[in-house]
Amino acid sequence: MKYLCIITISLIITLLPTKGFSPDYKYFKLNLPKEIKVEECSYYLSERYIYTLGYYESGNNPDTSNAYGYVGLFAFGQSAINHLKLGFTVDEFKKNPKIFPRHKQIASLKKYTNYNKRILRNYITKYKNTYFNGVYITEHGILAAAHLSGAGGVKRFFNEGYVAKDKNGTTIIKYLELFKNV
Repeated sequence: MKYLCIITISLIITLLPTKGFSPDYKYFKLNLPKEIKVEECSYYLSERYIYTLGYYESGNNPDTSNAYGYVGLFAFGQSAINHLKLGFTVDEFKKNPKIFPRHKQIASLKKYTNYNKRILRNYITKYKNTYFNGVYITEHGILAAAHLSGAGGVKRFFNEGYVAKDKNGTTIIKYLELFKNV
C-alpha cells in the first residue's frame, strides 16, 4: 500500500522597507502546485533507532532466525512478512537468508513503522512526552512497542492497562523505556 503525503504551498509574505512607519506588505504567489503527490512517504527513523531495535531483536544479525518463527534483523514474523508483501515465508528465509538482505529489511522496517504510526497517530498525539502508569512515553517508544506487540498491543496498554509481552517475555513497558531516548 502506498501512502500519500500532501504538502500545501501557500503565499510567501515579505516585508519591504518603505518610507515612513507603515510597512508595505507584498504578496508573491508561487507557481507551484498546491499538492505534491509522493509515491511513498516514510517515517524518518534515525540510525540510532534502527541499530537499537536491531540489537534488541536479533543482536544486529540480519541472517538470524529464532525458535518462535521470527526472522531477520528486526525479527519479523510471518504475519508481518505477509502484511509487507515480501513474497517469502519464514521457512524459505531459514533455508536462504540472502532472499531478504539487510537493506531490504531496513526498508521493510520503515514501511512497517510508517504503518504503525498511521494506526497509532491519535495515541502518539495524546501520550507523547507524558507519563502513563509511571512510564515516560515518547513517539519512538510507542513505535518500538508496536514493533514488539503490534499496534493492537499498544492500544490495549493505553486503553486497558494490559501489558503485552512477546514469546521471550519482553514487555512493551521495557521497549517504551528502552526507546524513550532513542
